Amino acid sequence: MISAPQKAWFQAVLWGGLGGALVGCGSGDVPPPSPPTVTASTPSPADAAPQPLTISALRERLGARTAQFEKMGGKIVSASLPDAGVRDLGPLTGLPLKALNASGNPITDLTPLSGMPLKQLALVKTQVVDLSPLAGMPLEELALNDSPVESLGPLVGGHLSVVDIAGTRVNSLTPLSGQPIHSLWCEKAPIESLAAIAGMPLTVLMCNDTLISDLSPLQGMQLRELNLCGTRVRDLSPLVDCSVQSLWLRNTAVADITPLTGKDLVSLDLQGTQVSDLKVVSSLGSLKRLNIARTPITDLRPLEGMALERLILTPASIKEGLDVIRQMPTMRELDVQFENETPTRGPSDFWAAFDAGEFSSKAP
Repeated sequence: MISAPQKAWFQAVLWGGLGGALVGCGSGDVPPPSPPTVTASTPSPADAAPQPLTISALRERLGARTAQFEKMGGKIVSASLPDAGVRDLGPLTGLPLKALNASGNPITDLTPLSGMPLKQLALVKTQVVDLSPLAGMPLEELALNDSPVESLGPLVGGHLSVVDIAGTRVNSLTPLSGQPIHSLWCEKAPIESLAAIAGMPLTVLMCNDTLISDLSPLQGMQLRELNLCGTRVRDLSPLVDCSVQSLWLRNTAVADITPLTGKDLVSLDLQGTQVSDLKVVSSLGSLKRLNIARTPITDLRPLEGMALERLILTPASIKEGLDVIRQMPTMRELDVQFENETPTRGPSDFWAAFDAGEFSSKAP
């Protein structure tokens, strides 16, 4: 259900360079860059003072042979220890780290990070609950997904731009209020309200499988991706003056998509909604990808003249207009389901299966 370019930023959380934001929100199909080779050098006395441990000693104390470190000016400023079996971050105490990836480790205590000038921090699939040691840090990018974190309270007043709390126990976004966040993932977290994000410069917002129902805080936003699958959302009227290129509404009670009329949508997922006709969809001149599987839609004729490249539908539900799709020259993918793990069929394979009666419907 999640589109590819959403959650890869922390996969390269250290090795995108420290001159600016780390490699962010790239396609999951693109492998993260390889970590740089750390060149050992003899530190000057000035550098040696704040660096009591060598890199090899740090690896030994952390119990992480695969740990990677990066130096600047003779000081260790980034550490990458994903899935390294690290239980205690104590050996990192006092390091001037700007970036740390400790994902996939059974760590619980962040106290050793207190006072660090961290800008990028990934704690994906850890056992961390308390974020108190992060208070006052200059964090810009933070990934906490699939960790038992319950409160973002210590992050109040920060300057975060990328936040991932998907699969956590966080139930309030209030501590993030007023921060310059442009990408936020909160899927499968018990979030009920988006009030705190009003006014943020968001371009990516992923709220799948949350408890939200009111989209009013999104009014006027210039979004690139908005995922609301499996939420309580029914009313799209707050999106009337909202720019959005990709909108996924799968498995919601949405029936009226009139507020989307004339928008520059490129991708629209209506699977499992109550949308019953394609009148509004026909006004979406930029639309390339459409999913109408398991909807009450029966007539595809409004799609005539559109340049769709992917269409997901339930053939047995369609009464009219299949010939429109058969003759659409731009179509590249045509199938009855769309999941990231399952390749979609091409038009020729789809129509061969259709004509063979695989979808329990007659050919047009």
